Amino acid sequence: MRLQIEDHEVIESKSEFSVWDLRIGEPFEGLCELADSVDLSHVSDVDHAHIPYVVLLTLFTKQWRRVHQGHLPATAQEKATFRRIILSAKRCDGEFNFDEAVEQVFQTWADPRQLPPEVTQAIDAAASSRVKSSPFKLCLQAIGAWSREDNDGKPPLSGTIPDMHASTDRFVALQRVYDNQAEADCNAVQGKLRSIATSQLEFDKCVSGELLTRICKHLREVRIVTTKSLAEEMIRPYLEDEFILLESEACHSPQNPFTWYIAVRAADRFFIKRRRWPHCAADASNLSTEVCGIHSACEPVRSANESQAGEIVRFCHSELHSVASIIGGVASQEAVKVLTKQCTPLNHTFVFDGISATSSVVSV
Repeated sequence: MRLQIEDHEVIESKSEFSVWDLRIGEPFEGLCELADSVDLSHVSDVDHAHIPYVVLLTLFTKQWRRVHQGHLPATAQEKATFRRIILSAKRCDGEFNFDEAVEQVFQTWADPRQLPPEVTQAIDAAASSRVKSSPFKLCLQAIGAWSREDNDGKPPLSGTIPDMHASTDRFVALQRVYDNQAEADCNAVQGKLRSIATSQLEFDKCVSGELLTRICKHLREVRIVTTKSLAEEMIRPYLEDEFILLESEACHSPQNPFTWYIAVRAADRFFIKRRRWPHCAADASNLSTEVCGIHSACEPVRSANESQAGEIVRFCHSELHSVASIIGGVASQEAVKVLTKQCTPLNHTFVFDGISATSSVVSV
């Protein structure tokens, strides 16, 4: 199954490895005020055990900066010391908020300016004059310009916070602080957008339906997906990454899905030249020649693996209902991704091997 799309815009890619945007190391005014309102030495034991770990980390970070000339923990030794300081403030073993603070301590030195590379690429692509503008790209242009020019390189705050061990009142207060800052950042980006948009109509398209608000909130999940065209793939496929993976010890198997991709492409070439699919033993050598031809056209050139030619001949372009149901299910899933602009679609060819029940995505 192959997907061919150009400049597909995704707002919520729902990445499996998303990172919370908490700004503990560089707290904004509202978070500083909330943390300053907490005095750990004068709260009750119940309240002490229900202070959100974000507030705890903000407090301990502020204390650390006072002692270390404004610097955050940098070395492994300093980070270990910082963890011990947090644990030493516990009053009893049942204070899970302090345990969460230690588990999430890396949020303290996380750089809010560091975005996933896919997001950086999307912002750079939107800022390029060669890319035709859409409301989505105009929003990214405004976010990039505002971050660089007005916010010391930091993107707008997302405003979302994770679940944590805290009292209802303190959690709601923390969420309100993040919501207020996120709204303020979004309003500032909207001002930048007004100066970038070439007309009122263009500006209205960006802010209507809360498009700008959604992009600011989910900025770290934004993607622009462009697959290679089928013509580019056929003329000069690039298979270096797949060859490296194939030659690694873990994937060195005759049933690797990538080898079947080569074999199926060879069968396509066989059909184009002879107007029939390979089906007899005499066709195996011709099919092997086509496999070698694909390898010689690759960049870089590699030696061919011809072990699948016999299986392709035996297969004779038949279709099994069980395999077709799997491919159909994957295809419908990718169609939903493209239509809803949620989740990142495959880039770009999905190969399923029914013999070993394995699959892989190749981008050539």
